[in-house]
Amino acid sequence: LDIKTFSAPEVIRLARDFVMMKVDLTTTDDPQAEELRVKYQVKGVPTLIFLQPDGREIVNLRVTGFEPKDGFLRKMNQAIQLTQTQ
Repeated sequence: LDIKTFSAPEVIRLARDFVMMKVDLTTTDDPQAEELRVKYQVKGVPTLIFLQPDGREIVNLRVTGFEPKDGFLRKMNQAIQLTQTQ
């Protein structure tokens, strides 16, 4: 993801409209990581989650596994459209 998706210039430009966070959920001894795994029901990594401004997940945009640049851009645009209509 870092090499093929997040580093794409189009993704970087559109990401300016988001608060992007990256959390290492591979550690099993970190209580904060475990809290996030449980809260967001993370079944595997990587998991990409889009949250609305009020913190609720936009469930249909969730991705588990690799997401190519074009798919991620579509999801980013969908998230923007959904939050603008609220």
